[in-house]
Amino acid sequence: MPPTSDPMLDPSHVEGLYTSLGAMQVDLDADPLEIGPKRLNGKIAECRGMLSRCEKIFLDVSQHLHRYKRAHRAASADFKLRMRDLLTNDPEVRMGRNVTDREAVAANKMRTEAEEIDRLNANVEDLEAVLTVVRAKRADLKDIQGRLKDQLKVCQEEISLGGRWGKSLIPTARIYDPAGDSVNDLIQSVTAKPVRSPVGDEDIPVNPPAPEEVPSVFHPDEGIFTDEGIDDILSSL
Repeated sequence: MPPTSDPMLDPSHVEGLYTSLGAMQVDLDADPLEIGPKRLNGKIAECRGMLSRCEKIFLDVSQHLHRYKRAHRAASADFKLRMRDLLTNDPEVRMGRNVTDREAVAANKMRTEAEEIDRLNANVEDLEAVLTVVRAKRADLKDIQGRLKDQLKVCQEEISLGGRWGKSLIPTARIYDPAGDSVNDLIQSVTAKPVRSPVGDEDIPVNPPAPEEVPSVFHPDEGIFTDEGIDDILSSL
């Protein structure tokens, strides 16, 4: 079978199409709000440009596929008509002893037409294979385009909740309560575990409060708080 002269079906051109389609990829950012609107806008424009190039390839391949299919149908119809004419009117073909012999002789006379039909059929199959890849890439780019729109909606939602471009969503600040901190410090100083004095058997609390400010409410013998001690704590606040 002679090689095709159509540049569209040249092996190097087909491989170039596959390489070009494979490079059409846009990676999404995990947090587009933190990076800023320009990057997200650039990705939207990049995806739109890739989708436009993919559509151009799709239309070009579809046009060539339609042309080859039409040529294949015409060649197949002519081959059938020519075969019938040989089987009916050609003396050499009619000399065959049976139908199989006559068809073999007629097919041998139409070898050139049969090779052309095979060539057109192979071209149609090649173009259909390329078109399948183009369709897959076009669907992938449309999906990426939709994901970018979803990211833009998420960014708008985060902005409505207090976020802003260039920064992630601002977490809720911790409310400082000085009164609560003083109560915690007081309880920690009162409930400190006693330690043994290195010079005697007397228990000495860690960081004991000043007697004038906070009365001692911890009784080592009992190991509990007394009602008078609790009242002293509440009166000192």
